[in-house]
Amino acid sequence: MELLGASGSKNNDKLDAGLFGVEYAHFMAGADYRVNEVVGIGPFADFALGQYGSTSLEATRNGVSRKSNGELANPSLHEWLTVGFKVTFFP
Repeated sequence: MELLGASGSKNNDKLDAGLFGVEYAHFMAGADYRVNEVVGIGPFADFALGQYGSTSLEATRNGVSRKSNGELANPSLHEWLTVGFKVTFFP
């Protein structure tokens, strides 16, 4: 399951938005190179494939709140790719 949310406000106005969907695949890989007995360092990569299918929106303006929920008309696949460097502490 995937959830993406965003919100913002200014003065008394507020906006909350969300997307909901399914994560079809998630892969993560990395390597540890021991610096000493306790610390390891190394690269990593994280890849996910999913599809958002529904949305929600709530807006408040001048004290009046409105909500909207529904299915996306043309959902498409999306990918997330994260690469980085990590530090690991071993017991």
